[in-house]
Amino acid sequence: MLRVLSFLFMLAIVSSSILALDYSMQRKQALAAGQSSLSVQVYFADLGKRVSAATKPRKKPEGPAVATDLAILLPRTPEGWTQRPAVVEDIDSLLAKNRRDNDRETERLFEDIAKGSAPDDGKAIAVTYERDGQRVIFKLARHPDDIFTSAQALDRRAALETAGSPYVRKAFMRVRGWDISEENLPEAMRARLFTADLGAQVRLWVLAPERMPDQDLLPFFETLDVAGLNAMAVNREPGVGAVPVLVLVSEMDETARAAYDADRSAQAAERKTRRAEARAALAATLEQPEDPPEPEIPSGELTADCRTDKNGTKRCKADQ
Repeated sequence: MLRVLSFLFMLAIVSSSILALDYSMQRKQALAAGQSSLSVQVYFADLGKRVSAATKPRKKPEGPAVATDLAILLPRTPEGWTQRPAVVEDIDSLLAKNRRDNDRETERLFEDIAKGSAPDDGKAIAVTYERDGQRVIFKLARHPDDIFTSAQALDRRAALETAGSPYVRKAFMRVRGWDISEENLPEAMRARLFTADLGAQVRLWVLAPERMPDQDLLPFFETLDVAGLNAMAVNREPGVGAVPVLVLVSEMDETARAAYDADRSAQAAERKTRRAEARAALAATLEQPEDPPEPEIPSGELTADCRTDKNGTKRCKADQ
């Protein structure tokens, strides 16, 4: 009972902090747009509208047919930006000024993101948003369902669910309940890299210029269809995509950050346990008992007269 009360208390703190930060960001945006100061009443009225909008399916954009349904889940193009398919040359401004200073593994990862390389039997898409020489690259990838439904693919599933990162990660943002991490890249790289996954099946990468501030990235994450991405995973993450609130970790005060870190750690531990138990249950389906060996017929001059009765039992009678 005490554990439940502690959890509810922590949840209340996190929820209150998230709403306070979201209100602060909405107020700043209203002032920047020349509007009057945002009242609490107007904020909560608008929050209801955003919740309603987030639960409605997004329409497929007009224009040429897209190659994959992942495209309709990407962020809408922010005002003043253009969008196009990503190409490997888009990473040039994100690499080290002196190519000899590039970390080769990181450079290969950047190339893979820009090319939109898909996993085996899966699908992927990569687009570049561009404005005044700045480029932000979004890549979405989805692994096939059978990795997460077939006992024959347990090794591949375990590899995806337990994969680590070659870099040190830090918390960056919570988008509609989905935690986005930022990778600490080698110093020579002129980029910021953000990553996240849903059910280990749907994966997001975002590349942005090193000097691009957090606030400038908000318009992209605001229209990312998190609920739609979560729905594409066989093993969906509970609650992700349900609440249209974005929170930047860099804007949290000390109390809110401590509560957020505790909540994120608890969710990570629960997710690890849930995935391990699901793999174990699937592995158990492989442990079927072997059929008993057929009875041996005596050698020599003996012969066997075998019949199967109506109950399916095989009976043999040895004759000389």
